[in-house]
Formats: sequence, structure tokens, C-alpha cells
Amino acid sequence: MKHIRYFDCLRAVAILAVVVLHISGQNFRYIDVHSGDWLAMNFWESMSRWGVPVFTMISGALFLNSDYTIGRLLRKNILRIGVAFFSWSMVYLILTNETWEVSAVLTQLFTGYYHMWFLYMIVGMYLLVPILRHMVRDQKVTRYFLLLCFLFAYVLPELVKLVSIYSGTLGNLGQSILGLLDLKYVMGFTGYFVLGYVFHQTEISIKTTRWIYFGAITAFFLTFVGTIFISFYEGKANTLFYENFSITTLVESVAIFLLIKSRLGCAPAPVESASPSRSESVICFLSKCSFGIYLIHPACIYVLEHYFSITTLSLPAWISVPLLTLVCFLLSLTATAILKVVPVVKRYLV
Repeated sequence: MKHIRYFDCLRAVAILAVVVLHISGQNFRYIDVHSGDWLAMNFWESMSRWGVPVFTMISGALFLNSDYTIGRLLRKNILRIGVAFFSWSMVYLILTNETWEVSAVLTQLFTGYYHMWFLYMIVGMYLLVPILRHMVRDQKVTRYFLLLCFLFAYVLPELVKLVSIYSGTLGNLGQSILGLLDLKYVMGFTGYFVLGYVFHQTEISIKTTRWIYFGAITAFFLTFVGTIFISFYEGKANTLFYENFSITTLVESVAIFLLIKSRLGCAPAPVESASPSRSESVICFLSKCSFGIYLIHPACIYVLEHYFSITTLSLPAWISVPLLTLVCFLLSLTATAILKVVPVVKRYLV
């Protein structure tokens, strides 16, 4: 696959966003929604919901633009993810497991720690690549597919959930109708996967891009304020606007993708002999370590909390979230860099 410079930058900022997300969410659901700490956590959460969608868009841009065969996908990409999943699942099982009953052990081993759902999801996207690659060759079919995604994966489900807060009867009716339609193919992360390909291939006008940026700022504001409003109404934290398939998360993700693409362009990243600048070298290094950081950083969060009693409540959350993000990010980066020295581990685990 061609090494694209702006993908490196996207991976670097996306993995940072994921770490912020998991740090800020540590105590978000368990403290008073009227407290200053909860407000700060809501702010940081609202700022970072786009991390995983952006990773998915990068994968779509790469894999739908390649000539990977099903066999190569299975041998190279899916095998690597499978080995990484079960290896790290075992690590987290040893680190966090509280009971060694066979059923509990098997459940945790095959479901993984809380962040490892992403590996299952991305394997599902890889399995769809041969089908989606044929679809995206037809622009009309692609636009129709994305329209269905927008309506049935983002707009209508979120609208139904919003209605459910105020009317359980109407909400249940809406959920039943969506369930009976059963349009699962256009739901989930497939929309982000295809969007990554479309935006990578398409030049977006400056005027349209500016509207998307404005939409992203508005989306952040709506996420932040909307979460406060609904949470105050219910008396507990409500994460409706945080979901990967909320309209606000969609707009923020698209804006980040297009912003970095517009700044760096689609030119290949410089080869080593081209003497890349220090900033390019750092971004490239962070990009290469992003998978390892993703897998390792929850272990850092767990160890800090359970062995050192350090959490986002140890200091005011306006300070603790960015501080712990920096600490966990650097620890995960260091661990990844060390593991990358070992050949087999480098290939399959980080």
C-alpha cells in the first residue's frame, strides 16, 4: 500500500483522541452531573469522540483503494489482528480478572478488554472489502449507499433515542420499526469505512470544506451542551451525543479527516533517504506506534488506578484529564517502542 503522509498525521491525532476519550470517561458515569469535574469530563469527551471513526475512515481509504485479494486479507491483515487480539486478551485477563471460573475466563478471553471491540469491528470491515470495492466503483450506487447510511445509521436511530427520553412509547415504536426494516448492511461502521474512501478520492471545494468545519464546531457545541441538558434532565450522565453513530460525531470525524487532508494533501510520505523533517519523523513514528498505543493504553489506566490510586478524580478534572492523557500516552508509546524491537512481536502484536 502507498504510504500517504496525511494518513500518518490522522493516525497520530486519532490515537491521542482515543486516549483522551478513555481517560475522560473513567469516572464520567459515576459522579454528580452538576459537579465541576463532570463538566470538565464532558468537555474532554465532547472533544475526542471522533478518534475511532477516523481510524475506520483511514482503513476504508486504504483498503477500498487497493487490490488486496480475499486470501491476502485473511493471511496478512486478519491473521495479524487475530493474533494481536488473543495475545492482548490474555494479558488483560491476567491483569484484570477477578475470578477464574471457566465461563468467566472464556468470556473475557474471546470478548477482550473493553477497547478490543474495535478489532472485531475492523475484521468485519476487512471481510466486506471485496464487496464494497465493487460497490464504490459506481458513484451513483455509492451515493445511494451513503444516503441510506446517513438516514438509517445516524439520523433515525439518534432521533428515536432522543424521543425515547421524553416518550418511551414513541421511542419503542420507532425502535421496532427500525428493527423490522433490518437494514444492518448500511449500519455500523460501514458508512465511515466507505466515507474514508470517498473523501480520499474526491476533491472537496473550499466553500464546502468551510461549511463542514463550521458544522464541526457546531457539532462540538451541541455535543457538549446537549449532553449537559439531557443529563440534567435525567439526573445522570447520558451519552446519546457521544455515540459513534451520532450526527455530531459523524460531522466532527469528517471535518478532522478533511482538515488534515487539506493541509497535507495526498502526496506519499517522504522515504527515509529523502531526509524528512523532525516533525514528519515524529508523526511517522507516532503513526507506526498507534496500533500498539491503542492496545496498551487501557493497561496504563488500570495500573495507575488499581496500584497507585491515581484517577481523574485525584486532581480537578480540567487538569487531571490532560495530565493523565499525557502520562498514559507516553507510557504506552514507550512500551510500544520497546516491543517493536522484537521482530515477531513487532509484526503481530504492535
